[in-house]
Amino acid sequence: MFYAEKGGGAFLNGERLPIKEHAPHLRSAMAQVDFKRLPERLARELVAAPPYSSQRNFGASTLEWCYVAAGRFDVYLHGGQKLWDYAAGSLILEEAGGLMSSLTQDDFWADTLWQRSAIAARDPGLFDAWKRWIRARQ
Repeated sequence: MFYAEKGGGAFLNGERLPIKEHAPHLRSAMAQVDFKRLPERLARELVAAPPYSSQRNFGASTLEWCYVAAGRFDVYLHGGQKLWDYAAGSLILEEAGGLMSSLTQDDFWADTLWQRSAIAARDPGLFDAWKRWIRARQ
């Protein structure tokens, strides 16, 4: 069970997150990407020439956030989630030391409340590289 408390850290079955170390470079990263709501140009670029090593999609948004927090994925991208999709998972990632933004806002929490996109990673260097790559291709 994943859980977190604001200011109190994030955990999986009582063990503090993150559990696994991150990939050292974007090129070697494991990505969690949901293509459904991405801008068409960005989706084409990700299919044709992804900047990461491997990509998965489980379709369970909250769990995907938690997997990034735990280090099971290095980077995350989603084109549009409802509040109930991102609220718990984004807190868990944030408490695990992760970073996030939307496709249009550096401050993730400043974007539209009911549906927002997500760019995320646990490592600051990977996050910056991932966000720059994505925003250059929108």
